[in-house]
Amino acid sequence: MKSIVLIGYMGAGKTTIGHAMAKEMGLQFYDLDWYIEMRFHRTVAQIFEERGEEGFREIERNMLHEVAEFENVIISCGGGPLIVGKTEEELTAYIRDMLEKREPFYMKAKHIFNVDLLNSREKVAESVRLLREATGI
Repeated sequence: MKSIVLIGYMGAGKTTIGHAMAKEMGLQFYDLDWYIEMRFHRTVAQIFEERGEEGFREIERNMLHEVAEFENVIISCGGGPLIVGKTEEELTAYIRDMLEKREPFYMKAKHIFNVDLLNSREKVAESVRLLREATGI
């Protein structure tokens, strides 16, 4: 196995599922935002502030290529901290617009897996089981 890369919108459960799946399978887990923060000694928010979204996306792309070369890992791609300071109405409109723009990319995934609210260990474990079953891993 080379690597498993989890994509999806922020708050979708990528990190929760990825961490649980890696633990169950005895694999290394990388959250891309955490990896970037470790490598650059800055928070994602600080990098956005210093380099803007375009600068952050370039770093994110490069770091994804780097971790994608690792073997036997599960990688959770970041969702982007672009919601700070928005009103409820702005936030709703922003999420709707971003999901619409990103959906074509999400739909290119080899496997598409919907997770419900992951508010208990049992639900996380069940989601991991279903994901492993769906992917044949």
